[in-house]
Amino acid sequence: PRLLQPAPHKRCRILPHMLTDHQNICPSRPSPGAALLGNQIQDTELGSPTQGPHKKNPKDKKFVLPPVPRGLGAEVECVEFSWVFTNSYTLKTTHMATIAALSDGTLVVAFQAARYNEGDTDQKIMISVSTDGGKSWRIPRPLFKMETSVTASLDPRRAVLRGAQWGPALGRAEVERGPLHLFFSQSRRCFSLEREEAWCPGGDVVLTTSTDALTWSEPRLIDEQLIGLPKVTANPPVYRTFKGKTAWLLPIWHEVPRKSNCEYPLNTTDSATILIGHPDLFCIGNSSCSCSLLHSPDACTHTWTEAPLLRHPKTWLIEAALVVFPDGLLLQLFRT
Repeated sequence: PRLLQPAPHKRCRILPHMLTDHQNICPSRPSPGAALLGNQIQDTELGSPTQGPHKKNPKDKKFVLPPVPRGLGAEVECVEFSWVFTNSYTLKTTHMATIAALSDGTLVVAFQAARYNEGDTDQKIMISVSTDGGKSWRIPRPLFKMETSVTASLDPRRAVLRGAQWGPALGRAEVERGPLHLFFSQSRRCFSLEREEAWCPGGDVVLTTSTDALTWSEPRLIDEQLIGLPKVTANPPVYRTFKGKTAWLLPIWHEVPRKSNCEYPLNTTDSATILIGHPDLFCIGNSSCSCSLLHSPDACTHTWTEAPLLRHPKTWLIEAALVVFPDGLLLQLFRT
């Protein structure tokens, strides 16, 4: 919430290569998120520019990370920032922003937006681009025109764009210097009973691609909510290359459609999984592949399967972020 407070056009950020602020750029403010204490990093909290750091409840437990490996730390550097979009009369709710770069360095931001409330039928994915390193941004525009009715499709993998759109996640496989991938969730089955024209979070998982962020491929349905819990996206995929082929790993979660028309087992909790895109050797470079005839070739080069669900008995596991270490170890971090 503090990021939404009025602030000067200079902010501080942490760079993971130094331990101290050598240039004394921000001497009066603690480093956001962490301060070096001996051989450990202890959590700190930034206060407002006028009030200073907020006082914590003495009963709160201090969050202490493991010892800092030699050579790792943080340097404070002041950088400029700019608004991609500020809420307006036509779009009062914006959420779940994601950012990535095209091969030419153009920055692309996608976010979900609705006229009034999150989950309304008119909630859609918006796109904005910057060609000057993020100093200025073009007026956001809708990713796709929403469809007003469910229509039959000869291609079962074509996504029907009816219902709220959720959680855009942008990514690009650097090793392939390929197009930009945009994943998002499309509501189709579970609508809310709390108000009219509203949907529960999630639905089908959809993929579209672009090389310029101006035109996008026909949206492809890669993971369908047949029955049960809607599937929700939030954070970008990671890419792993093996024997010249790239597998995509996209963190998603299954969210309980509370107070909706959809049924689900009692005591069900929101659970996390990874959607794995396996290289599809039949469609790679094959223009006669049935998928390639209707979608961009890049959207047809993988087949998708879900990894086993991760659950916790006392909390939900949502909005996961996925990291791949150099030795191949995968790490997931969750909102609980």
